[in-house]
Amino acid sequence: KDMTEGQRQVVLLLGADAALQLGQGRQAIERLERVQTFTLPAELRIRRLGTLAAAYRVAGQPLEAAKALEETDGLLKDPKQRLANQVALVHALGALGSSDLQRLAASGSGDLRGWAQLALLFGSAGAADASLDQRYAAWRRDHGSHPALAELPRAYFGALAGAYATGDRLAVLLPSSGGFAAGAFGAAIGAIREGILAAQRADDPVKRPQ
Repeated sequence: KDMTEGQRQVVLLLGADAALQLGQGRQAIERLERVQTFTLPAELRIRRLGTLAAAYRVAGQPLEAAKALEETDGLLKDPKQRLANQVALVHALGALGSSDLQRLAASGSGDLRGWAQLALLFGSAGAADASLDQRYAAWRRDHGSHPALAELPRAYFGALAGAYATGDRLAVLLPSSGGFAAGAFGAAIGAIREGILAAQRADDPVKRPQ
């Protein structure tokens, strides 16, 4: 039976997930670039961008990862999801070389310039203390149209410390039946599930999300 167009796009997404689990960032990017995003519902567009950002990080392209996360920020509605995404965005830019990051902060275009400035600001701070709170508040006053959320410094340094908010619950939806749960795709989904569970087991039990 021939697959529908939507199913073909999901196959590409699953193939990218599998490649990423194997550390094959460039192969994941190639699959994701073939996805016809206009056919996807919003939740799958968000998923594609998240996988794309992760693939760019694996491929050693932090700026491209940040651009994918910046696009994701415009699609997310839930404030907690946006905050986590913004933390990942600033962290991705922090992986740039110092000269590249300073250049982007000085002459980058659009909101990406502001994100680079925040990466420099957070990188110069040792913790989310009162001093950083004051500097961040001043930065937000000067950049009133920038989408950075008020809670970003605390969330950023909390993530660096491996902290989660009390009661956080995380959900990952993977096929458990049907065509996508069998054969090569089933093996890939199993590897993804085991990787998630292994990461959860490795977390501090006190801070571990459910």
